[in-house]
Amino acid sequence: MKKIGLVFMTIVMASLLSCQKEAQNKAVEETQSAKRSFVVSMEETKTAINGGASVVKWAAGDKIDVYGYTDGESVGKASFTLSEGAGQTVAKFTIDDGQSLGDFDEYYAVYPSGKALKTTSLNGSLEINSGINGWDAQSAVEGSYNPSFALMTAVANGEGKLVFRHGVAYYRIQIPDDNITKVKVSFSNSVMQKRPVYSVTDGSITGANSGTKEIAITGTLNKGSYYYLCAIPKQDGTAMGTITVTYTQSSVDKSLSTNSWKSEEPQIGYLYDLGCPPVPVVPPAVAASNVTIEDDETSGSIAYTVTDGVPGGAISAEITAQTPASWLTLGADDGTAIAFTCAANTGSDPKTATVRITYTYDTDKTVYKDVTVTQKAPGGGAETHVRVFYANSSKSAVELLDGVAVSPIAYFSTGGGGADLGGDYSISNWTVGDYSSTKGWKLNSSGYVSFTTSSTLNSTVRFYFIRRKTGDTTAQIQLLPEGGAATVIDSPYDTIGDSGEIALSKATNYTIKQKSKEQALLLVIVNETE
Repeated sequence: MKKIGLVFMTIVMASLLSCQKEAQNKAVEETQSAKRSFVVSMEETKTAINGGASVVKWAAGDKIDVYGYTDGESVGKASFTLSEGAGQTVAKFTIDDGQSLGDFDEYYAVYPSGKALKTTSLNGSLEINSGINGWDAQSAVEGSYNPSFALMTAVANGEGKLVFRHGVAYYRIQIPDDNITKVKVSFSNSVMQKRPVYSVTDGSITGANSGTKEIAITGTLNKGSYYYLCAIPKQDGTAMGTITVTYTQSSVDKSLSTNSWKSEEPQIGYLYDLGCPPVPVVPPAVAASNVTIEDDETSGSIAYTVTDGVPGGAISAEITAQTPASWLTLGADDGTAIAFTCAANTGSDPKTATVRITYTYDTDKTVYKDVTVTQKAPGGGAETHVRVFYANSSKSAVELLDGVAVSPIAYFSTGGGGADLGGDYSISNWTVGDYSSTKGWKLNSSGYVSFTTSSTLNSTVRFYFIRRKTGDTTAQIQLLPEGGAATVIDSPYDTIGDSGEIALSKATNYTIKQKSKEQALLLVIVNETE
């Protein structure tokens, strides 16, 4: 095979045109020099995007890797750094000091440098060893993209010139609000490569393993500015489907479904404009659990949490009902709990009170939570048990009876296995009253939690849950008594759902399961009283 001697080489970058226009290739003439270098030009796309994705120029510090290959026996490699032409569309790259690149039968190249190819041939293709699993954490670059993800490849043509082509598709988004630190773009179909294979014959990119469904940018994201995300399309005919944008704003994840290209397969060298999807408005919510004290206890507190609070929001509390009258007095609020006092109960019946905890925000908007405070009658006049079920951080089922762990699990039964809430559920941990975990119980077609109520005690249940997937615009969970009608509850995605207190029949088997779409069941609390 005739060797191709290279001193100066021309590399032409494929153009990235606006809004899904196919890239085009060009070449300029070869030149001679005593020191090996490359003259590199491009029409539009390279390391920075200016003027809305149409004018792109080389940047200082840009580097490429050039490989030489002969008869499958030896592979030479050298890195080249931009030496002239920063800020221009035509620039010179010169071989780095201490490196050399001899004459080979074939040459191929990769931008950026460091996205290393494995140095052994894989039947005419080479694996790009680039840490593609890091695509979900690209650094945000205002008006542009992180160049370390803007993969481009080239194979020498018959004249010994390298002609570059894009290895990625680009997605542009405009930031709609302040205090956003991350934007994640999720596709309903798996349309991106995790670890691609590069053909040294024609420069094409194919997949080495399964793809992924999401990419993201993180960092300081300025309202009104444009940012670009890079992704390697699978090129297997799979359409993108529905696209969901998740904003992390003030440490809270907020998701919405946006543009849908159900019939469109992503293409290398294309730009897809996501526009400026609005940040979903997530109203604040108050969570608190019922409180029970002994007959001789004269003080206590009601713990509460506020999720998605807004600046200037404030908590207040009032007693809306109590039996007997005026037995409970509310005290100070320390920001996490509201204190109360009472006299010892010397009567024959338990005392109860309903306390409404209200969160007021934006001057006149309110959300609230009603909590029942119970003081037992002396001598155990009312037998009370509290049974709690949840999945701990190791995905194991935990059951508590009056605050004490029960082993083995005696009251609840489960199916379908534990589910991790830290991955694609947009929730890293949860806290409800005194209970918290990073896991939930996966309720799909086979997942469930079931229990049988006492034959002698009155029972109520309250459970907490969240919808698992951003793409499921509606989802429902149900409490299903054996042989009876189900109680069906809508399941939110970005806030924890609360079933409220539900009265149960005695000696009846109940199952908590999905009605539609997948849920993550976080916590079940059953109260039993005479």
